[in-house]
Amino acid sequence: MKHLLFRIFCCILMYIVTGTAAYADIASNFGLGADALSMSGAYTGVADDYSACYYNPGGLAFQRRPVFAHDRRGTSLSLGVGYAASMLWIKDPGSGRSTADIAPLPFEQLGLTLGPSALAGLLPARRVYVGFAFYAPTDAIIGWKERNTSVDRYFVFYDNQNKIFGFLAAAAYRITSHLSIGAGANIYAASKTITSVNFVQSSFTHTENNVILIKAAPVAGIMVVLKNGLKIGLSYRAETKFNDYGVNNLSASGLLIYTQTFNYVRFFSPEQYAVGLSYQSSSPVLLISFDATYMHWSDFVDEQGDGAPQTSLFDTVVPRFGIRAAIKGNIDVSAGYAFIRSPVRDQTGVTNFLDSNRHLVSAGASYTFKSAGFWHNPIRLSAYVQDTLLQTRVVRKMQAVPQYQDGYSFGGSVVDTGIECRFVW
Repeated sequence: MKHLLFRIFCCILMYIVTGTAAYADIASNFGLGADALSMSGAYTGVADDYSACYYNPGGLAFQRRPVFAHDRRGTSLSLGVGYAASMLWIKDPGSGRSTADIAPLPFEQLGLTLGPSALAGLLPARRVYVGFAFYAPTDAIIGWKERNTSVDRYFVFYDNQNKIFGFLAAAAYRITSHLSIGAGANIYAASKTITSVNFVQSSFTHTENNVILIKAAPVAGIMVVLKNGLKIGLSYRAETKFNDYGVNNLSASGLLIYTQTFNYVRFFSPEQYAVGLSYQSSSPVLLISFDATYMHWSDFVDEQGDGAPQTSLFDTVVPRFGIRAAIKGNIDVSAGYAFIRSPVRDQTGVTNFLDSNRHLVSAGASYTFKSAGFWHNPIRLSAYVQDTLLQTRVVRKMQAVPQYQDGYSFGGSVVDTGIECRFVW
């Protein structure tokens, strides 16, 4: 029966991976890895799988055992898919709620970790661990099309159009049995279209070229494992920004007639400092985790081609809590909560960047096979669900804005769910 369920699950997984298009940002908006997502991202002090590339690279050297009888070799391959659906709304005075026109967001994520046994012969040290992660594609965490901000209202964290792929690579070195350090890079790739218009002999010519933009941000972490089941994690992620513009000039007989500036790619991920504390008891097997992340949003500059800031954000601290319990050794259940304070100031002027404080609640479960069919090592199947609840926020304009001078309110939620299959050897 177990083998039959496993084959059915694999068939469904392969169908989803090959049959859907992906549009969502998972690492910036939701997180990375089924285990971390099921604990609302409270993972800096845990980081015991490939998601350590994002949360804390130092954790790669202290990966969890998939089952109690299996060696801690630190080598695994993870395949996951997810789906996010928004239920966001806007309400004007004297009218009913209108649903935000945001499409559902399916996505894929892959993860690979390599322990000393897999790296033997490649690296001289037996204490080196390597991890890779890939998620595709993602939208900008702060990003939008070229808009007139005094007219358009949109949810800046979800109503995005830029398609950005993320690749993460990190390595950890276990200094002692209780201490490791790690470092790596979060690499982002975006596609940009260069458009030119020329006036030649009373006719217009239009050409387009596609180019790939690449940005990399360093990430580093430390993991300290104490004897009483406590782990302390510290991590750092650098700021990443795409702010790429193009200019179209329309000329005739050498005379410039018209110039238009286009905003091709917008992306901003703030500098982040995180500290995490986790405790795992042996009987019963219970993991409790706390996180606090400082988000340096105030460096964000909303440029409109001329370098003039149109709005500003303020720094925030995000607290997170997660819990994971083992049942009968091969079944885990998880839950988590995070309070994400919005960095968006009150929109009293002409801008309309919609965001509010958010409550993130999550739950998940996993089942580990010691072996299944053709695979004679552990296989772990996981599922999770997250619900991001936006507090209702009321906007009141302090200056004359014809479209929204009476103000408006907005709120709603975004549900994110997914499954993951991890092969361990």
